[in-house]
Amino acid sequence: MSVAVALSLAPGQRVWWWIGALALGYALAMLAGPTRACFLDGLRAMARYRDLWLIPVSLAVCYTTWTLAVQVFYLLALPVANRPVFGWWQLTGFPEEQWLPLLHGTVLPAVELVAGLSTVFCTTYPVSALAALLLLVNWRGCHRLLWQTLRRRFGMRGAIFYGVILLCALAAMAKPLAYVALPWWGEDAGLAPLRASLAIDWLSFVFEALLGIGVQTYLILLAYLWVRGKSFTRQHLLEVAIRRFGVVLRWAWPVLLVSSLLIHLSHLLLTVPGAASWMGPNWMTAVIDRGVRPALAVGLLLFFAVEITLVFHSESLRAALRDNFRFLRRHWFAMMFFMSIAFLHFYAVLVLSGVALAICGSNSLAGIGFRYLQAILLGGLGGWLVASWSSLYHARESAGSPARKVEALT
Repeated sequence: MSVAVALSLAPGQRVWWWIGALALGYALAMLAGPTRACFLDGLRAMARYRDLWLIPVSLAVCYTTWTLAVQVFYLLALPVANRPVFGWWQLTGFPEEQWLPLLHGTVLPAVELVAGLSTVFCTTYPVSALAALLLLVNWRGCHRLLWQTLRRRFGMRGAIFYGVILLCALAAMAKPLAYVALPWWGEDAGLAPLRASLAIDWLSFVFEALLGIGVQTYLILLAYLWVRGKSFTRQHLLEVAIRRFGVVLRWAWPVLLVSSLLIHLSHLLLTVPGAASWMGPNWMTAVIDRGVRPALAVGLLLFFAVEITLVFHSESLRAALRDNFRFLRRHWFAMMFFMSIAFLHFYAVLVLSGVALAICGSNSLAGIGFRYLQAILLGGLGGWLVASWSSLYHARESAGSPARKVEALT
């Protein structure tokens, strides 16, 4: 009956009803839910090890700075008609009829952020370009250690993964240049530059995702070591994370393959004359936004524990998939609470930042401040939720299978 009452209200009143329902659900979940202890552990771990929040916040701030720098570059280099618009203050109202589109439109991004906690939740661009360079120059022996890990884990297939990673690293280094040069390619250049930029973006996306998975592996291990009270050095933990990355790659490559085929290959198909005649950009965008992205998010939620299982236990992918469904079946109630609370946090930040940017303007002085605030909040939330997820998994998995407690540290 409450849903029927909400639907019968005016748009403005309906918004406040949804806000009140979300606030009540959040309070009940945090105070009476079965995951309260793991969230407190996540906060304690963040207070003990700053890397848990500093790394994702730094990555988010770097991405925001890059997007702002590109806009400033376009402002200085492009013709007047094509320049982005900046202003000191662009304060406007927020019409009531925009509330529901905003509330509905931020549901999918928030769900994707929750699903990203199971694979990679933070963007690594443009830091990925620097990381690719450091990898190629064997910074602190990372290149050599990666090659040894892939060869030991996969044998001859490790050489294939190694070559793909190097190719993607080169694309990650080239992506900033292609990103800046694309607006100056005129129509007389044909489709070749566009295809090249899409291919570079595709390969760079793979490296960015792999780097994000490596960062998340590092954060998961960092939170786990806090739970166990172990001492370590950053260099040693980095080496352990690279070795574990070789295990997580068993799950990462099929996920990246599916997302690449469904999203990036679709964009490349638009540059083929035969395919572009029956497949337009608007149709493709609608298919990706309404079909592909929700399907990928739901799929990652169904396999939420695969990555962390591989991080803690050197298993085959088949065994990790089996343990994932066993874990979700045994602890579905706690997982439901955890995902719901994570969704409410991400959703609240996205809605509030969307309102602030709509009122102030994204390229105003206040809007730029809100963009940085959004990056800081999302990065900090991501680090906290990853630490909390590591604590929840360790507590539940240790209680259900005590014999496997030590295996994660061997």
